[in-house]
Amino acid sequence: MPNELEVFEALNVDSRIPKAEALEAYYKIHGALCREYHEEIDYVLRQLEDIRKERLEFTEKRIPQIRKNLAEQMVSKEAIDDWCSRLKADMERSFAVSEEFLNNFIIAKSKEFERELQARLGKV
Repeated sequence: MPNELEVFEALNVDSRIPKAEALEAYYKIHGALCREYHEEIDYVLRQLEDIRKERLEFTEKRIPQIRKNLAEQMVSKEAIDDWCSRLKADMERSFAVSEEFLNNFIIAKSKEFERELQARLGKV
């Protein structure tokens, strides 16, 4: 059984190395599609950034403030710990759902982009 190198060497040189015109067409079409999808790309980047910021703000600012407010109201440390633990878990589930929706959007747009790229390349 031939190894990968032997199979590669047996291929026609023209089938191994894409022609410059084909590469140029690919990059031209890919660039045009990136410009067309600019708004969707920006939207995804903003949403990912917002989720990260919200998670960080919740962990570093809101939870400590809630702990402080509850302590000032003479709530026991055990009750505060229990309540904050449940709140953190609920928020993490909420963040996970948001990320899942965003990931599904990204996957759908990526597939759409790939289909459009293939369709346009097929016309070249």
